[in-house]
Amino acid sequence: MNNHKQLALESLIKIGTPALKDVVCVRCINNVFMKKFSNKIRPDYWYMNQERWVYHKRTIYERAVKLKLTEGEYATKNNLVKCFGKEKLKFSFERY
Repeated sequence: MNNHKQLALESLIKIGTPALKDVVCVRCINNVFMKKFSNKIRPDYWYMNQERWVYHKRTIYERAVKLKLTEGEYATKNNLVKCFGKEKLKFSFERY
């Protein structure tokens, strides 16, 4: 294990950080940052019609605004289905 990683993990053990498995040490030139899992973010979405054409969510939103509808109303009116991707993980970097 690299020296800076060893020092970072030893200091975390001394502090008593409970979730050491969620901590990754990242070195940037002379600084050492601790990358910690923060929370989960809701997944992105897009729309798809019956012919499997994919539409970006912003495209549907802009078309709905032009027609003075909400995004959901426009999607329902044009038989579009909302498809969700995978949820994302958010990490925070703390300077060590």
